Amino acid sequence: MVNEEPRLQTLLNDFNDYRSRTEYQARIRAKRPIHSVGREKAYPFLAAMDSWCIAHGVDSRRWLYWLFARTNFRYAPKLACLKPSAKNEVQALGKYLALKHTPLFSDRLYHEQAHKRLHDGETFSANRDLSPMAEALKRRYLAAGEPERCMAEMFNARPDAHPTWGYHPKSTTCVRCPLAASCAAKLRAAVPAFDPIAVRSGAMTLAEAQVMEGRWTYGRC
Repeated sequence: MVNEEPRLQTLLNDFNDYRSRTEYQARIRAKRPIHSVGREKAYPFLAAMDSWCIAHGVDSRRWLYWLFARTNFRYAPKLACLKPSAKNEVQALGKYLALKHTPLFSDRLYHEQAHKRLHDGETFSANRDLSPMAEALKRRYLAAGEPERCMAEMFNARPDAHPTWGYHPKSTTCVRCPLAASCAAKLRAAVPAFDPIAVRSGAMTLAEAQVMEGRWTYGRC
């Protein structure tokens, strides 16, 4: 039998993290300490939700995020409501599938992957990875109506500024940017040895790109 505890613990960690970010918990925290929901209480409900998600072809972690996002993180869903009732599941699935932007969920997955790479001895690569700082800058520039500035600072080397690293297909900000196509073209032109978009999308590995870069550099010597 497969040990489900690591999977359920991941879901519980997600639940408690999102719960701590809700407006309701913020008001309580101002008055007294708050406690995380424990395994004994949460596991049966998370297991039922996970089984339902698997049966319906839904990502359990993304579904859990949606349950919080649909209220704009005003409050946490009740444990008994993590799995929708048979009467409401069609409507709930429709609203879940309409979810387009998941910045907090994407950032959470990114940090987990970055931690795993660090544990495995890998380091950050601007040719492959999303940078939390760069993503924060992209969101700021897009909100301010300054996508041109974002693109201009793709490889900014100024000591007082952080580069945005250009278009990334996994960036929830880039996919909404009106200059996405132009930014992708500029990035490709800046990295002629290989296709950086392919590396960032996962279609090409970083190792494959490094081999191509070495061949291109050698050919120019």
